[in-house]
Amino acid sequence: MKLRIALPLLALLGSTTSGLALAQDAATADPGITVRLQGGQPADEDVVDEALLRYLASRGDRAAADAEIKRLQELHPGWQPPPDLFGGAPAVDEGPLWQLYETGDYAGVRARIEAIRKDRPDWDPPAKLLSLMEINETRALAEAAAGRGDWQAVVSVLQERPAAATCENIDNLWRLAEGQKRTGDAAGAMATYVRIVTTCPNADHRFATLQKAKVLMPAPELERLVAMEKAKGGDAVQLARLDTLTARPAAEVKDTGKGKNKPPVRSGPDFSRIYRPTANVADARAVADQVIGRKDGVAARKIGWIYQAAGDTATALPWFKRGMDWAPGAESAKGLAMALAALGQDDGLDALARDYPAIVTEARGGEVAVAAAQEDLPRVLRLTRRSGDPGELLLRSWTLMKLMRPTEAQLTFSQVMALPRADPLQRDDAIYGLTRAQIAQHLFREASRTIERYGLPPERQDEVQAELLSQEVQVAFAQKDYRRTVALLEKRRDYAQPDRGLEIQEAWARYHVGEVQTARRIFTRLDRIVSTPETEAGLDAVSRKMGANF
Repeated sequence: MKLRIALPLLALLGSTTSGLALAQDAATADPGITVRLQGGQPADEDVVDEALLRYLASRGDRAAADAEIKRLQELHPGWQPPPDLFGGAPAVDEGPLWQLYETGDYAGVRARIEAIRKDRPDWDPPAKLLSLMEINETRALAEAAAGRGDWQAVVSVLQERPAAATCENIDNLWRLAEGQKRTGDAAGAMATYVRIVTTCPNADHRFATLQKAKVLMPAPELERLVAMEKAKGGDAVQLARLDTLTARPAAEVKDTGKGKNKPPVRSGPDFSRIYRPTANVADARAVADQVIGRKDGVAARKIGWIYQAAGDTATALPWFKRGMDWAPGAESAKGLAMALAALGQDDGLDALARDYPAIVTEARGGEVAVAAAQEDLPRVLRLTRRSGDPGELLLRSWTLMKLMRPTEAQLTFSQVMALPRADPLQRDDAIYGLTRAQIAQHLFREASRTIERYGLPPERQDEVQAELLSQEVQVAFAQKDYRRTVALLEKRRDYAQPDRGLEIQEAWARYHVGEVQTARRIFTRLDRIVSTPETEAGLDAVSRKMGANF
């Protein structure tokens, strides 16, 4: 009987490479079993054993794979490695693209993309990278257009690039609504505000939206928007805060004593209005010229905070700068640092940090937390590029791990471990991260030495040791060192139970060292749970080995 095992089915093991090695070992165990790889020829004694080579390739270990290719070519003159060994053409190193993005060099990103495409026309740049660049460039264009009062350009830019006007980029939606209103499209502005209130999940963003609508929209439309927000529910404090948006000033409702209401008496701009608890952007605009004329640093700082609270950091920044120029000190530095951090202006932050290091550190930390919460990984890296704070460096390290950049993560985890300011919990996290980064690079001995030297928290000890032993099992099995495979799997049980793929490896390893009965029990149990070509191949090999007694 000949049993053919197709490569896609081996993926049921959880590891195609492991399944391949198992299938080839089955073929060498019994000449009655033929293994056919999809698109390949039946395995026989004249076929080059590529199991270890494919294992190394699956791990991305090109240096070791090249050494194995050389060895096989010495044993089999004329043999050439399979063209799909590394999944086709070599992978493109996209790390430099992200590094250019982090510095804001979008022209450099595009130039590098074009250079790569000349050599690799089949390659496509990361969709996430292109999306982030488009969003940031759109924001910059919209901010510039709003700054010069070209509201039609604001609307055009954001409508042409709808991916940049989403709840995740709420400031762009605010600019779109304001642009629509200021260009005469009141219905469009209302539709944008309704979209935000009904679909955006962040309650603070929705409240800020209502504050903006209060400045631009007629009272009936504002009341309609507030009613939509109230319909979502909330506690008494939240509902009271919403009521303040539609409450009419006392001057508008005060009775004269004759049963008639008089409209409020309007005079010139009231300079004190920006200090009221309900001060908004309209108040700031009304007194802006007065503040500039007086060079009042305290008032300029207050206007900056009004714009900052409304989500318009780009407009807040120059006001904070005026505040710092006219009334220098820690209070002005706080607003300026927050705005610079929000806009990613690292050079400005570095200059401010010379006089106010603690304030700048706090501002950067706040923006880092926001970027992390929004899963904006490139922004996290940009904001932490010059950080010396252990908490931020840990966040940077784990972000690098998420982006599959373990070599850089290893360096930053090590940096945290060496920082005197790192507390014990941070050091423990850095040690754990260091071992994970080393494992990700297949530096198993280094990871073991890290654990021996520094130790790990008990709750992480088992996880890391189990992962290390799993990797050693793969190497031992690929090298056909079956006794070591069994020993490693038994040791691994001290830390975690094996998954299905490891159990199938154990069954084959025990089969090869002569523990046929144990192999049969494992194959039988796994086959009863879910029968696959792998378990059937194992049972067939065992039955042939045991003969009629099976």
